[in-house]
Amino acid sequence: EVGLPLTERTLPELLRAGGYRTGLVGKWHLGHAEPFLPQSRGFEESFGFLGGAHPYLPAGRVEDGVNAIRRGHDPVDEPEYLTRAFAREAVSFIDRHREEPFFLLLTFNAVHGPLQAPPDGADRFPEIADPRRKAYAEMLAELDVAVGRVLDRLDETKLADDTLVVFISDNGGPPANASSNGALRGFKASTWEGGIRVPFVVRWPGHLPAGKTFDRPVIQLDILPTALAAAGVTAPAGLKLDGVDLVPHLAGRVETPPHEHLFWRFGEQTAIRSGDWKLVRANGISDPILINLVDDGGETNDRSAVNPDKRRELESAWREWNGQLTAPLWKKQAKPGQGRQRQRRAGAAAS
Repeated sequence: EVGLPLTERTLPELLRAGGYRTGLVGKWHLGHAEPFLPQSRGFEESFGFLGGAHPYLPAGRVEDGVNAIRRGHDPVDEPEYLTRAFAREAVSFIDRHREEPFFLLLTFNAVHGPLQAPPDGADRFPEIADPRRKAYAEMLAELDVAVGRVLDRLDETKLADDTLVVFISDNGGPPANASSNGALRGFKASTWEGGIRVPFVVRWPGHLPAGKTFDRPVIQLDILPTALAAAGVTAPAGLKLDGVDLVPHLAGRVETPPHEHLFWRFGEQTAIRSGDWKLVRANGISDPILINLVDDGGETNDRSAVNPDKRRELESAWREWNGQLTAPLWKKQAKPGQGRQRQRRAGAAAS
């Protein structure tokens, strides 16, 4: 009986109240019990699975039980490679609702484990010798094709100029499934940059400039207020939002940073970002360290001794923010140094 707290208002709930059709295609992972299901949290339509991971092929069978592929409440057989099936369903949703305002949450599980490349695909990456890396690359290429199908459909139906598209990842890659975070330190389930810095791509032709890089820190929490503003839907009075509307910033109409601080708390791991500065406590260390991310993107040089005022400033801001939060609701909190061990135990099913 756990899931996204029922006290929280969701984006589909708010947009649906504003006259939008709402659909979910893909991974849910926000609760299995009836009060937490997509249909109870604002989605009129849904197609996907309720858990945290799912095989790609065979994608789904009715007898799979709680983690079956479901259309609404009903388990269905799904013979198609799952990434392709999700693209198919997303295009179908666009086609059915092209004459009315809609919100589609498309949560591909790729490139989450298990590592399963499309069985009928050509060897697109013969130069990759590691079979896990090769499978990962094939899955990522298939995801790229699927996203392209959705964007192409928006262009073909002449909906692109009226559609705000956000493409984002939920976390950095874990080592267990052959991911690489490049020069960034850490992986999924850590507050190092390798765990929390992800792609964040926004497309809205005619409203936002194409090919522009926005170099100020933003966060997933900004998606809800940005979407509401773009849709012309006002948030209910009294609803406290942690994010901000990014459109004025991305369009160049506002030059100040969207956020003075960004915060993270994951068990006993913590982080606060302010401009180029970051105070982080993460896997492998017991005390927070102060990092200048411009000079030290790999997060190895603690600047606390030479910048004590900045450290105190960030410590104070984090304590003030943390004091507004409830205690963690999970049964056992993560502790520094445990995340990587959990990832090793998780094997190829991690993402």
